[in-house]
Amino acid sequence: MECGKPAMEEEGVQRITGSTPISEIDAEAVMEADAQDTDVSEKPDPIPTNTTAKVSINSDGHDRADTDCVDDDEVDRGKSEAQLAKEKRVMSTEELKFESFRRGWETAFSRRSGHFLNKTTVSSMQFTHLAPGRIPCGAGIEPAVQIFSVKLTEVKGGFKFPLSVYGVVAARDGVDYNRNLLFFCDRSNSQKLTQNDPYLHLIGPSRAVFFEDYVNYEVQLMVKGSVKSRDRPLITDTYRHIQCRIGVSTICFQNCFCTMELRLERFLGSVQATIFGVRVVKDNGAWPFGHGVRVACSPASRELMEDSDGEIKYVAQPSSGEILLLDSKDGRRPAHSDGYLYLSRQVVSVEPSGQLEVEIQAYAPPGVLPAKAQVCFEAQECNIDRGRCCLLGAEVEICVAWSRLASDMEMLAGVGWDFQRDEPEVAFTQVGLNGEPDTERIF
Repeated sequence: MECGKPAMEEEGVQRITGSTPISEIDAEAVMEADAQDTDVSEKPDPIPTNTTAKVSINSDGHDRADTDCVDDDEVDRGKSEAQLAKEKRVMSTEELKFESFRRGWETAFSRRSGHFLNKTTVSSMQFTHLAPGRIPCGAGIEPAVQIFSVKLTEVKGGFKFPLSVYGVVAARDGVDYNRNLLFFCDRSNSQKLTQNDPYLHLIGPSRAVFFEDYVNYEVQLMVKGSVKSRDRPLITDTYRHIQCRIGVSTICFQNCFCTMELRLERFLGSVQATIFGVRVVKDNGAWPFGHGVRVACSPASRELMEDSDGEIKYVAQPSSGEILLLDSKDGRRPAHSDGYLYLSRQVVSVEPSGQLEVEIQAYAPPGVLPAKAQVCFEAQECNIDRGRCCLLGAEVEICVAWSRLASDMEMLAGVGWDFQRDEPEVAFTQVGLNGEPDTERIF
């Protein structure tokens, strides 16, 4: 089904094409007006496309070379001059509107939050080591957004799967107004997307996404060509998420080349869990993940219910979805890792009365069922929790750090929590996505 606007979200967000130096309050209005009238709806069925190109990839799904990438002639073949001109106008408009959003952000927040490209510096373990009952101002059980996945559901306009893509998907909330990266990879480490696996390999959020009034999302994706000059923009967009119902929903980004879906869930109150250690502490002499490993977690809420004996107890509800932390077909033991697995994502939001189930799956040869093991943790407001499970004769330890959410960086700084915020992020301002020095790029 198409991405339609539900009845509860009738109001659209208007766009404007430019901004001028104005007050901070008006600048926020400029940013809101720049946001796309993007539909929020249930996830539509993916639209099948042809798979013709081939890309050489590493074990982690990233391509190794510039060969067999998108070809300009193939993408534009059969298009009329009018269609080519229309596509050029669409992409130019996207770039202009993103620049308008950036100028609005700089007017409103650069004095307090620094450079537009800065990543958030607020830790997901900000309050992990505080004693229960001694929580400072700015630390709360706050409304939050859980990010499940970002999926390229359709490619069109001459593009076909597989595609090698690179770029940024990020969220900005009211804690520090800096980028909380959900996806990032540069041109030299672009990701191959296929019809069977159209999901971006998420690396974040690096802390819980705070949702009080709104969250801004930014999308800037490029398709890698055989050489840098043949790279093509896929989508550039921003969206201010204001009207977000409780529960699971999907933000749908669309243009003339693709449809992309960001699946999320909103909580009225949340703590955050950081899975900072998954480690093989004992084995039988053989690495248990010789065919690869998959690590995922499933946050679930719990409700107080009365059982048949009249006793009131918490009962776990079905999870809204699985969050992938690691999926690797590389069976080699990580060098110098001391048994640790290197997770792609680590931070998830959990309702304060809920629980978190972490599942580890050891891949197996064809025809053999994979081995699985789970560890379940009850949500906490602070502290570190450890659990162990056995898998293929090995003992695996999982470490989870719990913390309340930070709701205001300036309030935290006022009580002794220091954050660097005036200097731009070196990794993203000195080197562009193409690997060259580029301090003015949008990435």
